[in-house]
Amino acid sequence: MTPAETDHVFASFSASGCVLMDFEEPAVPSDTLACLGRHFGAAIPHKLSDSLGVHPIRSLAGYPEYANTTHADLGLHTDGSFEQEPPKAMLMFCERASTIGGLTRLCDGRMLYGHLRASYPEVLDALTRPDAFRIRRDDRVSSKPVFREAAGRMQMSYRYGNDIHLDIHPDAQAGFAKIEAYLAQPANYLELRLEANQALILDNTRILHGRTAFPADSQRSLYGLWCDGRGVDAQRVRFGFEP
Repeated sequence: MTPAETDHVFASFSASGCVLMDFEEPAVPSDTLACLGRHFGAAIPHKLSDSLGVHPIRSLAGYPEYANTTHADLGLHTDGSFEQEPPKAMLMFCERASTIGGLTRLCDGRMLYGHLRASYPEVLDALTRPDAFRIRRDDRVSSKPVFREAAGRMQMSYRYGNDIHLDIHPDAQAGFAKIEAYLAQPANYLELRLEANQALILDNTRILHGRTAFPADSQRSLYGLWCDGRGVDAQRVRFGFEP
């Protein structure tokens, strides 16, 4: 990217929490994500990562608890909530799209938080407690709030589904129910098809993402990369949202 293009990416990311990029020439997924990821911090290893930290997002046998390796519907969530320090940025690159299903869904956590504060303010205290939910996958276990304040901004961590083991604090159960009801409404999320040679960069502390189901024999193939938000350009990126 040119310096002007880089400035535009950072400005768009900080303002809206996500950036969609088109590449004119066919790109190598791992190299492309690693190059982009350097702007958003060091790579956070994933169990399925290669040497650059890039992991596949496609139907793979042998990983029944990894929603990214199935072709089933994947609910809206933030990535790595089972990590003690979840990734700040989530990058995806589409190698091949599915002609049927496999649509990416995006929801702005800022809008969700505003909805809860306006309509159900009584649930927010429980959702900000440090043990609002406890999540486990494989050997990774973490307890954390759904919303937490950091440097004057709010950051979100959320997961719900059958691919993880989740214990919700009794006080936070009403709040989780309100979140689920909000995320179930199509008016509250954007749906798009990532096409081949497109990259999507998400603020993982603000934007929830998911996807619709696609056929088991589909050749849909994406790649993902987690970044810790501590890169050389960290001061140019604003994670989370104003409460």
